[in-house]
Amino acid sequence: MIETVSFKNFKALRDICLPLERFTVLVGPNASGKTSVLQGLAYLHSEDPWSLLEGERHPSVLRSHGAGEPIEIRCTGTWSGRAGSIRLLAEDYGDGHWGRHVTVECGDDVITYPGASSQLSDEAREVIDAVRAPADLLRLDATKLAQPSYSASLVPRIEPDGDGLAAVLAEMLISRADDFRRVEDALRAVIPAVERVRLERSAVKRPEIQRVTINGQTMTSTVEREYVGHRAVLDMRGAANLPSHAASEGTLIVLGILTAIISRKGAHLLLIDDLERAIHPRAIADLVAQIRKLLDVFPELQIVATSHSPYLIDHLEPEEVRLMSADETGAVRWARLNEHPQFERWKEFMSPGEIWSMVGEDWVRERGAQPHV
Repeated sequence: MIETVSFKNFKALRDICLPLERFTVLVGPNASGKTSVLQGLAYLHSEDPWSLLEGERHPSVLRSHGAGEPIEIRCTGTWSGRAGSIRLLAEDYGDGHWGRHVTVECGDDVITYPGASSQLSDEAREVIDAVRAPADLLRLDATKLAQPSYSASLVPRIEPDGDGLAAVLAEMLISRADDFRRVEDALRAVIPAVERVRLERSAVKRPEIQRVTINGQTMTSTVEREYVGHRAVLDMRGAANLPSHAASEGTLIVLGILTAIISRKGAHLLLIDDLERAIHPRAIADLVAQIRKLLDVFPELQIVATSHSPYLIDHLEPEEVRLMSADETGAVRWARLNEHPQFERWKEFMSPGEIWSMVGEDWVRERGAQPHV
């Protein structure tokens, strides 16, 4: 599990160290660095971070405005019972050239991407595999979640926007029926109007690049090919056989979140932007309850999410909440909700969400420079 994540010169995260729980929710106004934390964690845990750090995400774009020092993102924690860390460093060598590397440390063992030392112990490899555990960053879109999907992968994954949901559910139904039923049961607990989730065969059209070589010259063109995939169908109370595109946005987003949690095996870091989006306040409480149950079922799962909802905060432990705010220079500061000077007094007659709604984040900026843990 990641215990702390620190950022230096990454967007608005100029110098910040955040402690993380197994379930952590970041709250604060827009442009306060919440999504940047999720993005940084996703880059660090990507199998190929360099492919992500190109174009609009080139280090020259992501480095804090006016900074001359390297970008550094570092996680420390305990995995497989051993302490370890993983660090991404992007350094400007001048003339547009950037040096980038990821380093994992476990005890006396050190591994730098790409490539692995054959001298690493089996125990260290276990820790490194856990530290490199896949991270999924979700910004779910109901339209994408509802689309039929096809995957050539043995174990398909949900895309960040929710595309591929039906393919993931189909694989679970065929290969892991118990997990599919777990998704159904959890969905019913959050959205009681849902009675059953089913899959139907569906045509899926995909644009693909076709390369043709004639007389030694290669030409490319885009062609549309049709595959046989799946689409999700919901049996609702009083409305059987409801196609996914006719389901509510909140229902689809809850289904996407639960599927993303349950479909992964082993160590997994799930990053969710706007966890409460389109979900009824009562359903938010039920969703948090199901997430807690799944954290018990999957001990190597860790979730970091963002939110703007006081209703969600009401169902979290105060130490699970991180308030974030940008100061007058644009640098991000943070605090735990229960670090407010009056929290202990107010908690006797106010809920955490009410306290947050009342105090806001100005006091976080007034605490002065950080990092702190």
